[in-house]
Amino acid sequence: INILGDRVALIDTTATTLNSSSGGSDGGSISLTAQSDINTANLFTVSQGGSARNINITSLNGGVDTTNGSVESTSFFGNGVSLNISAFGDINIARMVTGSRKGDGGNITINSQNGAVNSTSDLGLSSLFGN
Repeated sequence: INILGDRVALIDTTATTLNSSSGGSDGGSISLTAQSDINTANLFTVSQGGSARNINITSLNGGVDTTNGSVESTSFFGNGVSLNISAFGDINIARMVTGSRKGDGGNITINSQNGAVNSTSDLGLSSLFGN
């Protein structure tokens, strides 16, 4: 799922869940890029048979708010990957999880150029049998 471009001013997906999951193969990536604010509810890329994929959220001149849901990239047999949030302004996040039952856990990167980073819930990296 890709929503990006120089002309995308604002992204608001708080009324829906963006789900790029797969039962038997790799999950799909989710990439959101906007000039101004990005507000989301649930963002999921999950794989039961392969690896999950990255979730990237980039606000070039505004902030990011994911407090209306959860941001998750998980896999049962493959690897969890990266959850990346970057913004010029404030970043407000709720639950973020990347992990795998049998593979490696993954990474969470949060970067604000000119604002605060606030979390209202857990940030989780997990792997039962991997790194």
